[in-house]
Amino acid sequence: MRTLLLALVLAATIQPARAESLWVGTAFVTEATSVCGSAATVGDFGRLIYRPAGTALGNDADSTLAYVTSRASVTMFVPNNTFRANINYSGQAISSQVTVTTRTGGILGWTLSPAVLATSTTRASLTARLANFFAVSGCTVSLQANLVQIP
Repeated sequence: MRTLLLALVLAATIQPARAESLWVGTAFVTEATSVCGSAATVGDFGRLIYRPAGTALGNDADSTLAYVTSRASVTMFVPNNTFRANINYSGQAISSQVTVTTRTGGILGWTLSPAVLATSTTRASLTARLANFFAVSGCTVSLQANLVQIP
């Protein structure tokens, strides 16, 4: 009986591991400078994965944004911070020739609705303006995405 009681007390105090919170959706390029060339043109689209920073979300202090197309992908990181306007990101792009390029860029605009995501937020919309997109120096794009939280 004591063993059963001890097991019940221990089971009641164990907290399950909290999973990371991610929001995923399709992002469309709504604006691209001519410097982007074929790397990004208006009308292009890809899968966007957003992982904001925040222990309340089950995430650590770093934010990540990934944009994946059928030709290439780019992942952007904001260490110890959240994505927002007027800060820099570091990132890596992988081209269709499997060339990996590392570059930093600026977040020129960032509008997330709702502005603060919670574990109860099931949907969000994002408009972002990013410099040096796809690791192309001088390439600035605007993205529009509707996101859903994945369970």
